Amino acid sequence: MHRPALVVGAVLFLIGAICGATAGYLLPAGDEHRLDSEGRPGRAEVLRKAIHADRTAGSAVRPGYRIDYRFTPAQADVVTAVADIDAELWQRLGRGDAVEVVYLPSNPSVHRVEGQHAERGVAIALALAGLVFAALGLWSMRRAFLRPQPPGQPSRPGFGDRLAAWIARSPAFTLGIAGILFFLPLATAGVAWFGTQRGEEALFAARSQSVAGMVLNKAVVHKRRSIAARPSHITTHYQVSYRFQSDAGEELIGTSEIDADAWERLKERGPIAVRYVAGSPWLHRLSGEGGDWGGPLVFLAIGGLGMLAGAGAAVWGWPRWSGRKTSRPKRAAQAAAAALTQAQPEAAPARQPSLWALVVGGIFFVVGCAAFIEGLGDLLQERRYASEGRLADARITEKRLQEARRSGATRTEYVALYRFTTAEGQAAEGQAVLEVAAWEAAKPGDRIRVRYLSSAPQTNRAAAEGGIAGGILIMALGVIFAAAGAGYAYAGWWLPRRRA
Repeated sequence: MHRPALVVGAVLFLIGAICGATAGYLLPAGDEHRLDSEGRPGRAEVLRKAIHADRTAGSAVRPGYRIDYRFTPAQADVVTAVADIDAELWQRLGRGDAVEVVYLPSNPSVHRVEGQHAERGVAIALALAGLVFAALGLWSMRRAFLRPQPPGQPSRPGFGDRLAAWIARSPAFTLGIAGILFFLPLATAGVAWFGTQRGEEALFAARSQSVAGMVLNKAVVHKRRSIAARPSHITTHYQVSYRFQSDAGEELIGTSEIDADAWERLKERGPIAVRYVAGSPWLHRLSGEGGDWGGPLVFLAIGGLGMLAGAGAAVWGWPRWSGRKTSRPKRAAQAAAAALTQAQPEAAPARQPSLWALVVGGIFFVVGCAAFIEGLGDLLQERRYASEGRLADARITEKRLQEARRSGATRTEYVALYRFTTAEGQAAEGQAVLEVAAWEAAKPGDRIRVRYLSSAPQTNRAAAEGGIAGGILIMALGVIFAAAGAGYAYAGWWLPRRRA
């Protein structure tokens, strides 16, 4: 039994199992089945409708047709939620209209509104990652129990040996083909992006209109990037969300990325100038912005030059790979030399313990344990709310707008402060971060449903907040990081040190 292969395989399989279990929990297929079998129909009231257009999410803006709605389940509190629905249904609905909803009587927060899209992207990605890791783990564990070949008996070349021989015939040809395959998607994406940008420029030239919008949120976003073998570095991006109205009366909520000086000049609830395409208002730009030609040109340049270089290397290495540059006797001599080398393998030197593996594995293990403890704390807090949580009607006492700053609070928050009295007559206070629409509609004196701990009323939150999905996901990521770090440290430091 080869213990390192067994340990690595077990760690990979554990990571795959955790990813698969998390994906199974996050996939709404179970909730959909429960809603089909146990769901109770109802009617919800549309509170607000808007088209969301996030220009920071990719090269093409995909509009989201979103509605804010509320409904009252039987023998339960009012449920307020947000959902993206079909465009046709969104066009037919207006503020105050009714829309069909199906909910679970035992947990009305699990519901489905008419025309709602299921969000399964994260769950599908986790499921695919789980399959890959589990397959690699099983393959590694299987390799750990393979019997070695008896001395003197030639071993059959495996896939890795055949691949190495195929590459060794002509590294230039192999590298050229790999380069073509690698840069082809970049070139294709560049061509498609260039065509999309040209079409958008034509629409702006023919049907653009200007309108004054209002700034809703500002945020400073830090992104970590790594290029090739260079260490990852953090880049700072300044984003702003705003609201404007099209000529057809549609409300648009957009998000754009701007430079630091323009971001600093904008103020929450202040004006902002927007240009949009009539008839397709999700295609919009801030005043003074031009078309983004840098992205498609970079993709075209990298993809095109990479494919040309790969084609040149493949053409140069083709004669050697095809065997035209090597005579038949020389190839026979090379094959005989390779067979002799394979028949008389040299003893591999003992692997030395790597302090680097211990440090990196230890960092991953500590970070994973910290994430696991944080997720466990969230689950325990949810358990406390489930066991001793009490509902109360609070009164909003004040509304605050916490503005974003380049240093300090990096995201705008719409906060409502409230005060309530427990069943025992004890006064308590709290605050809740609301969505923009809810914050604008709220006023001092309005009621808000809150949940508090009977033993500590100052620990409270809005009744709609909470859930165990976030805690479970953080715990799963913690287990993955801790297992990967422990396996890396064991294989790279502890096992070689024990053998030495």
